[in-house]
Amino acid sequence: MDTDFLVARRRSVAVGSSRAWATIWLFPSGEVGGGSVLSSDQRNKLDYGSDVQASIRPGLVLVDPVVLELAVSGWWFPSSAGYGQATMFGGGLRLEPDLGPGRLVIDGHAGLGRTGSLSRFMFDAGLGFEWSLTPSFGLGPTLRYAQLASSSSDGTADAKFWSLGIAVTLRPAPPPPRREEPPPPPPPSPPAAKPVPKDSDKDGILDPDDKCPNEPVGAHPDPSPARHGCPAPDKIAAGGMDLSCCTGMSWYLVVAILPGMTT
Repeated sequence: MDTDFLVARRRSVAVGSSRAWATIWLFPSGEVGGGSVLSSDQRNKLDYGSDVQASIRPGLVLVDPVVLELAVSGWWFPSSAGYGQATMFGGGLRLEPDLGPGRLVIDGHAGLGRTGSLSRFMFDAGLGFEWSLTPSFGLGPTLRYAQLASSSSDGTADAKFWSLGIAVTLRPAPPPPRREEPPPPPPPSPPAAKPVPKDSDKDGILDPDDKCPNEPVGAHPDPSPARHGCPAPDKIAAGGMDLSCCTGMSWYLVVAILPGMTT
């Protein structure tokens, strides 16, 4: 009898510890482990007792923590008559919530199982925990159950097996936190407007130029530059006379005629 068959010949199907770790895009996760055959047909008829398994599962995160995985796993069953073999090509889902120091991993896969020259339906399910040793490297134990379906012509029941293994995941390093650019500095404040000089006496001459800032210049400004902005004095000393009464034409007489008369 061929010893590489699992269901129809002297072979039992064993699915070892297959562990899937997929996180961001496609990155590798692998698992190796060992266990034993559970189904009595494979143990008694085909003399398969123990198993060894290895698997690889690239994964793609759909929505964290849900991962879509491809799965390729191989199981080997040593016996006194040789060894048996079962290989699964399939896919499945993995749930991996982050618990702080690591991730709880629950996964399941199904697909085509090959044992010898036979093709059968095969599936597995796993439960494990992966410690995040670094942001890009995870390691932890996984317990896995697998089953290879048989047909009525095989002469044996479904092959059932389990394994306890170690899973390794290589993840892309997380991107650095996005650096927020500081806001641009506010525009400089416009220069303060220079204060407009006052005109305290409201005579049209600003206080800095007004020698009499609190006295209006009046109708008769003082002609002297030293008294710019000041009114002419009411009394003019001219030969000792008080001319405060004189305005208009009287000024002409005082200034032009009176001096000639007094000489």
